[in-house]
Amino acid sequence: AVVSTQSTGGEQVLILSLLSGKPVTVEEIRNLEDDPGLLEHEITLLKLLNEITNGSKTKVNETGTRVVFHPGFIIGGDLDFDCGTSVPLSYFLEVLICLAPFSKKKFNITLHGITHGSDYINVDTVKQVTMSY
Repeated sequence: AVVSTQSTGGEQVLILSLLSGKPVTVEEIRNLEDDPGLLEHEITLLKLLNEITNGSKTKVNETGTRVVFHPGFIIGGDLDFDCGTSVPLSYFLEVLICLAPFSKKKFNITLHGITHGSDYINVDTVKQVTMSY
């Protein structure tokens, strides 16, 4: 599948690619902006997905405006991962929560980064919503 995106939503495309086992190409990533291409946290998410999967392959063009993602198997397991400080950990947790039930091994992942930031829900909200049941 080929998806064109000018802004957000790429993480949902990657989740669906992993769950369906179908490769995806995301094109025109912020190509109309002054600073086109993937943002730092999106690159970090791709690295995280490669860590929790076996056989995933990611290709990003020079400008970061095109990503080709071939999903592998979600294996999970133990991982210590630095998410950086460009967005809160909730950005990464939302993706991991969607993938965890389909993992071969239990997720035992320690994420390092910031817990709160503008334009994103904080980790306390994620915890209340997902772990209160």
